[in-house]
Amino acid sequence: MTNRYVRMAMPVQQVAESGVSVDEQVLLGCFGLDLAAVRQRKQLRLALRRAGYPAALTTELIRDSPLLFRQADHGYRLKRSDEHAGTSTDR
Repeated sequence: MTNRYVRMAMPVQQVAESGVSVDEQVLLGCFGLDLAAVRQRKQLRLALRRAGYPAALTTELIRDSPLLFRQADHGYRLKRSDEHAGTSTDR
């Protein structure tokens, strides 16, 4: 039996050197282990607010995130590695 709730831990120094911003880490955390999931803006904003970001900034971070793709139903999913910013029709 596998444990669904295995936490992936990274030393703070390694996170700092990885070049991944805190807001990107928070957004990734919203998807948990289901990287193909769709999240609503409200869910993403709540996660950013809980991480200490001001409300006015959360919308901008979601809109401008290179990690997210906005779907027609206003849901957000993570961009696949084969999707490029120049070819997306999310904006």
